[in-house]
Amino acid sequence: MARWLSVTPLAFFLQPQGVQEVRYTLQVPPGVQPGTYWGVIFFESAPAGGRQGGEGIGIRVRARVGHVVYVEVGQVSRSGRIQGFRYQPPGGDAPAQVRLVFQNTGTGLLRLKGRVEVRDLQGRPVAQAEVPETASLPGATHEIPAPLAKALEPGRYLVLAVLDYGNPNLIAGEGRIEVR
Repeated sequence: MARWLSVTPLAFFLQPQGVQEVRYTLQVPPGVQPGTYWGVIFFESAPAGGRQGGEGIGIRVRARVGHVVYVEVGQVSRSGRIQGFRYQPPGGDAPAQVRLVFQNTGTGLLRLKGRVEVRDLQGRPVAQAEVPETASLPGATHEIPAPLAKALEPGRYLVLAVLDYGNPNLIAGEGRIEVR
């Protein structure tokens, strides 16, 4: 999508606490297949001029910030599937998690959120987790974390997940995990 974007101005000097409006225009070429396309516009600072050859230590800092741009061309399809589950024990500052392996099978960006329920093999609830909002790009397969309030005891569990992507239909899946 980078060739579709034009940005104005390309360079500017910004005073401390200053504001600069940056405009971008998107021109989709003819014949592009329907789907979600994306790109990133990066803004990068240049170090301010400093004194040369003086005594002491100096630090120069550069910052780079990206602005993601999405565009939908034509009629996109939104669909996906949960391919499996994986348990991740707590580690460092990260809590225990059930990780959903998710595949976006459509041609559109999905913004997923939902819930996960962990049950013992007799069907009794053991834990619940919220799936925080996650973006899933077309064609992507990735893991989506669902943080648990506490670690699961060793054993085998049934996992049920329901994901909402803003469509009347929901994406659901179930599977088994083993905690050792």
